[in-house]
Amino acid sequence: MILFFMCLVGGTRFIYLALSGAAAVAGGWLLIVQSPYRFRRLTAFLDPFADAQDSGYQLVQSLFALGSGGITGVGIGPAARSCSTCRKRTTTSSSPCWARNWASSACRWSSC
Repeated sequence: MILFFMCLVGGTRFIYLALSGAAAVAGGWLLIVQSPYRFRRLTAFLDPFADAQDSGYQLVQSLFALGSGGITGVGIGPAARSCSTCRKRTTTSSSPCWARNWASSACRWSSC
């Protein structure tokens, strides 16, 4: 994205940028369609509740953690859901748990 804006400000013709973007999207789609794992990850991202117990589990738990905190958060002590259910050892999704405990507005402010 930064490179796109640098080229745009630098005077690159917009048609070149549009063609490069279209080629990147087509190449990305080709890579996703050829790999079942990538396709499953994309579908889990687009609709995590369709398979909430398997491929969409982590995203669903993150959404629950963010939603339960609200604007002001619930604090460390009275947290409704333990962070162990939201963060697995194989992922790095600790931001939703932090946002639930301390407030989602603070998480947006610190851009976590």
